Amino acid sequence: MNFINFMVSLISGTVMLGPTIAMSPTVVTVAPVKVDPPIVVVEKKKEPEVELKVIKYTELSTPKGNCEEYRDIINSYDWPVTYAMAICQAESQGNANAEGDKNTPYHSYGLFQVRALPGRPSGEELIDPEFNIKIAYQIYKESGWRPWSVCFNGKADCGF
Repeated sequence: MNFINFMVSLISGTVMLGPTIAMSPTVVTVAPVKVDPPIVVVEKKKEPEVELKVIKYTELSTPKGNCEEYRDIINSYDWPVTYAMAICQAESQGNANAEGDKNTPYHSYGLFQVRALPGRPSGEELIDPEFNIKIAYQIYKESGWRPWSVCFNGKADCGF
């Protein structure tokens, strides 16, 4: 029995101090020893580090429903609001956390299902409703309604 095993057995109470220490299957005879209370070193384990992130309520639980709750934001841009609302509804049904095009390398995110292409904001950024609407407006200003397939597959009335 080495010193560490002896200390462990001493602390756990499995070793009897006295003329004989009974250990199965061997019996070891030792002289009586005066033992001070054992010194136990307890190392405090370092708590695992946890990264906290502040997120907006909409990132947690924007229910599917209606883009109507975002009308004021959509209306703050200079575009045909009726068509923008139709695209929002067709693309996400008002779910700011919507993620689509999962079968492609670049997924689409948020109310307007903006695709996170290289050079564009990330999906994490695009689930913010105000930011998603802003980026959708920028895309509209550059390309009109062409980037939204719902304008061509009959899911949204885009005015053409």
